[in-house]
Amino acid sequence: MFQVPAKRFADRTFCLTRRHRRTRILSILLLLAMLASGCTTLGLAPAPLATHLSAQDDASACGRYFAALDQAVKSAGVEDRQSRRIPGFPYLRTNRFLASFAGRTLTGPALAAWLDRLMELDREAREAEIANLPDSLRRELRCPNGTADLPQAVRRCGDRLRQKDLAAPENLRLLRDRAYVPANYSTAKSILGLYPLSSLFVRLGIANYHREIMESYRSELAGLHVSGHLFRYAPPTAGPPDVAGAETLVAQAPADPLGIPQLDSEKRNRLLLAFAPIWEIDDTGDYDRPGTPIWKGTRPAVDTGQPRVYTLVSHTRFQGEILLQLNYVIWFAERPRQGVFDIFSGRLDGLIWRVTLDRHGTPLVYDTIHNCGCYHMFFPGPRLTARQSETFFNEPLLIPQQKTAPAGNRRLVIRVATGTHYIDRVYTGRESAATATVSYALAGYDALRSLPAGKHGHRSLFGPDGLVPGTERGERWLLWPTGVAAPGAMRQWGNHATAFFGRRHFDDPDLLERLFMPASPASP
Repeated sequence: MFQVPAKRFADRTFCLTRRHRRTRILSILLLLAMLASGCTTLGLAPAPLATHLSAQDDASACGRYFAALDQAVKSAGVEDRQSRRIPGFPYLRTNRFLASFAGRTLTGPALAAWLDRLMELDREAREAEIANLPDSLRRELRCPNGTADLPQAVRRCGDRLRQKDLAAPENLRLLRDRAYVPANYSTAKSILGLYPLSSLFVRLGIANYHREIMESYRSELAGLHVSGHLFRYAPPTAGPPDVAGAETLVAQAPADPLGIPQLDSEKRNRLLLAFAPIWEIDDTGDYDRPGTPIWKGTRPAVDTGQPRVYTLVSHTRFQGEILLQLNYVIWFAERPRQGVFDIFSGRLDGLIWRVTLDRHGTPLVYDTIHNCGCYHMFFPGPRLTARQSETFFNEPLLIPQQKTAPAGNRRLVIRVATGTHYIDRVYTGRESAATATVSYALAGYDALRSLPAGKHGHRSLFGPDGLVPGTERGERWLLWPTGVAAPGAMRQWGNHATAFFGRRHFDDPDLLERLFMPASPASP
């Protein structure tokens, strides 16, 4: 209950119609009734926040609104895990990159910019969560005299709580302590699985896989085995990529007070189009055709009639600079079973291809994982060399191609194997034995956070645990001692553990700095 004079309730009481504002007594009674019935689950009217309430009560109303919304999201099982909630700060969420600023001295514009980005993560997540709520729960979050715009309420309340926290140094100190993302590993599982012993067998399996991949990359491109027909999937544009224009965009991009390069949506799309790769896939069945994730009843599926590549921009640090990373994600309907004891097969499969650009817009390194976080491979450019800092309990890097040249005015071609969807080669040649070329569409990765689900309304491709439901693999029964949750299952951005011994995350902003260093000028 707001601790303010009764007249202030009568002046503007949340969720009341005009007729009930006429008298002070009826206003108070109606407010009490609505508190009991749940209308004020929202805590806000469709109009702006009450201007006559004190700042303290204003923030309290916003706190109750966020608590009610969180409860609705939790009860519906639609929590989004692309970014992480910050306890005690319901209008903020963080990812690993933004969490890395928590230990730095931020004041003035830098502090404001950090909070703005944390708020934006929360707004994006809540927009998806609200869209995925059942209609019945969403109606409970509305007032009886009109339809409240819930995302707008999120923005208004976020702004109000931000003002409150900026004026309270003790709150900001608490925020820095709590703005972190836990590792996607379970220490308890590792202890129960006798990790020091079980990791020996994991290390042997990974060494065998690395050896097979390196052997495959020693063969000539023309000698790669083709089991079916090669199909190329190319970006939706004619002619060579505008790499020079993209480099100019990056070089001229201003940095915000945190040092993060700034690109509006139009420039970001131009950049993503310039470096979008060609996927050259050995096709032996529908499972080798990239498509659009959909919900088919209660099961996730992929519509292969709509080739689509999902894009996302992330950031990393290297040599004291914050660099842009362009991520391209494709989805397949499945990884088909190959034999009776195939523990790696299952529903849905996919790849993430990442391009890290230097401050001049030139590719510095490429790397890739499957959408399970598995099979992390690096393709460094000529200006990088791997650090020799491996230990027994750190998974060695897999670098099948050294000194991968920048694409220039030619697109990179990524050769993908049938069934396993392993990347067999990366090259920039124009010639190809491909049977046909199909154009794919580019779409924002956030579209996967709220997909049409028929009579169920909308539903995220990902569950509250950050995993795609129904994509579990048999390997989880062997690899659980590594601490990785559901090894082999498809997962959402921000949840990709990439090492089965040692700990690494695909979105770790310091990963590049730890694994690579500038190549010596004497290097060939």
